[in-house]
Amino acid sequence: MARWRWVGVATIVAALAAGGAMLRPDIAPADLERRYATPASQFVNVQGMRVHYRDEGPANGPVLLLLHGMASSLQTWDGWVDAMQDSLRIIRLDLPGYGLTGPRPDDDYRMATYMPFLREFLDSLRVPRASIAGNSLGGEIAWNFALTDSSRVDRLILVDPAGFPPGAPPILFRLVRLPVIGGLLEYVGPRWFTALNLQQVYADPSRLTPALIDRYWELMARPGNRRAFLIRSNLIDTDNTARLRQITAPTLILWGDRDLWIPTSLATAFADSIIGARLQIVSNAGHVPMEERPAETSALVKSFVLR
Repeated sequence: MARWRWVGVATIVAALAAGGAMLRPDIAPADLERRYATPASQFVNVQGMRVHYRDEGPANGPVLLLLHGMASSLQTWDGWVDAMQDSLRIIRLDLPGYGLTGPRPDDDYRMATYMPFLREFLDSLRVPRASIAGNSLGGEIAWNFALTDSSRVDRLILVDPAGFPPGAPPILFRLVRLPVIGGLLEYVGPRWFTALNLQQVYADPSRLTPALIDRYWELMARPGNRRAFLIRSNLIDTDNTARLRQITAPTLILWGDRDLWIPTSLATAFADSIIGARLQIVSNAGHVPMEERPAETSALVKSFVLR
């Protein structure tokens, strides 16, 4: 089985390397903003970046901050915002290196670097405290922030978070860690390759619409975003999972039962490590249950934040 798996990887690599038609030029930030900024979009300068965010819902409502995962953007939370903005003030942003925010000037995407960035972002919006939800990379940022800035975190919601060593990484991450292929992927990015990876992220690929695939594909083509993805994918952060027991914020963990990127077995590891954490396995969902099952997951989160 391992042999045939690597035959498949080799086939993908060969396809990526074949032909100038595979080259994916950058898309100008102004063009992307015309396509993906909305009347709710705002921009704020943080650490030399023009950070794209949206601040929706009642101004005096409880604040919920949403942090997306790798290769994603703030649109991953659309379903949650639609369901909860009647009673929560929801702030979501494109993290450095993704979406309309684009790359950091210093190319520093270490986990430790996200902490002062998030602190300064909240300060710029005059938000002293918030409940924080994060998916995948955003989940790892969220639980690390709950450790470094516990006084600013009301409640913590982790959606298939990263942080524990997951064992064998998905094929995408194995590819980007190969010296030659990883460099090639900064310039080669066919739409079908994006679709292939999204099919691994979703439990039910039939839910993938052409517009959703286009959004992921095009936002990664913002200048610097693919490079940021490659840098982050090759980083090995300090393992802070032994400190999870120090988290004091009430914590809800949501996990797709068919997550192929971070195994569901790690849901128990998080739940056992965070004192008092509540674990909810989401049926028929993959790595992004907030996208696949927005009604079910948002109801759980809304009840948790408002109780």
